[in-house]
Amino acid sequence: MVREVKAEDWLRKTDRDYERKVERWKRREKRSEDRTTVEGVLDLSTRRVIYGLLNRGFIKEFGGALSTGKESTVFHAFAGPKIDGDELAIKVYRTSTLDFRRIQIYIYGDPRFSTKRRKSHKLMELWAEKEFKNLKRFQKAGVNVPRPFLVKKNVIVMQLIGEDGIGAPLLKDTEIEQPEDLESILPTLIDYITKAYTHGKLVHADLSAYNILYWNRRPWIIDVGQAVLLSHPMALQFLLRDIQNIVCLFKSPDKAKKAAVELFTKITAKTPPPQLT
Repeated sequence: MVREVKAEDWLRKTDRDYERKVERWKRREKRSEDRTTVEGVLDLSTRRVIYGLLNRGFIKEFGGALSTGKESTVFHAFAGPKIDGDELAIKVYRTSTLDFRRIQIYIYGDPRFSTKRRKSHKLMELWAEKEFKNLKRFQKAGVNVPRPFLVKKNVIVMQLIGEDGIGAPLLKDTEIEQPEDLESILPTLIDYITKAYTHGKLVHADLSAYNILYWNRRPWIIDVGQAVLLSHPMALQFLLRDIQNIVCLFKSPDKAKKAAVELFTKITAKTPPPQLT
């Protein structure tokens, strides 16, 4: 049985906790933009969403922040009885820092979403919905991504890649000791790109060592909000850029360009237009 939490009690407590966290942050010598980022995470609307997830049995316990980026913060949580899982990652997008000019190119070329929602909070919710749908599409295509459970407004509930309240490290921060593991990463990532293109009809559009986790000797793709369908007018341009970014992690610049073009042709059965190379 899920223990009912009174909304006013939970919101009052989170208000006090949140205010204390902000005050502690303010006392630290940080840049002003960093303070703005932290203060804008758990606004009243977001806290109400979290409260609803707690009260309806999706979340059993809501924890601390796992990571903070320019546009979102990811929190740790434990799954409630309505989710088939244990540890969760709760991604919260912030209206105050989401770059709406940047994301429009990825939304307005996607036929799955209406282009009429132009208010900032609606675009933020649309972006969260887009990431959720992309996660499901990547997963169905056989790509290693966090398993998505639900999306509510600007909040996405997904599988935690990691354990014991600690998220897996980014690929860029991972020291891989086994030579065979290191050698397998590039083929694995190219396989993910190929599966996404062939089976998911999807291109990540921002793939790099900054949005790949490394866990259980395998890479996991994250931050897929900007991923686009192949019908997007810039899909092939994004695809070649993804391939180049990944190949450059493992090959010298002069070899990487040639290898990227060859891989692009192998994946798409097309020759990259001259303007893309």
